[in-house]
Amino acid sequence: MSSLTVHTPALAAAALTISANAGSVSDAKSAAASAAGAAGAFGGEPIGGAFSDMCTRAQDAMGALQTTIESLSRNVAAASVGYLVTDQGVVPTKALPGFKA
Repeated sequence: MSSLTVHTPALAAAALTISANAGSVSDAKSAAASAAGAAGAFGGEPIGGAFSDMCTRAQDAMGALQTTIESLSRNVAAASVGYLVTDQGVVPTKALPGFKA
């Protein structure tokens, strides 16, 4: 039987790094919201509406990206914990098909 070595501290550190990047996306989303506020500087011209729409779409896209990054961070953290728990031999019997106590 082969073995697999998982560096759980590295997984935990990666989860923190990924989470920090979600904060950067949040900052960019706020910047797009601020930029949208400047659409009035176009004086009601069609380009101002297009700029505002672009900023709104950018905010929506960054919101989705932020959610994805946060989910990735949680999943990597959960993997780290899962490997630690498995290494301790604590596996719920319900997770073992065919296991009879």
